Amino acid sequence: MLGALETLYQYTTARPGHRTLIDALEPFARTLESTGSLTEALEAAIKGADDTKHMLPKRGRAVYVQQKENLADAGAVGLISVLKGIVSALQ
Repeated sequence: MLGALETLYQYTTARPGHRTLIDALEPFARTLESTGSLTEALEAAIKGADDTKHMLPKRGRAVYVQQKENLADAGAVGLISVLKGIVSALQ
């Protein structure tokens, strides 16, 4: 999973802290790699997405679209929905 993340980084400048779906994807990948637990990886991704509520956007659509305070990044929230479905199907 980390290999896929590194490949993705060759095509995007988005990194953790930029208020994008990467803030959910990277914790998911790293936790899955270190623990092997889909549940723990999903929890890490949810926390990463939630943390975007307090970030200023540096990449993606949120840079030029007015954001409302205390709302998580839409891409990160969308990714959580996809990850929940995948985890549910695999358990």
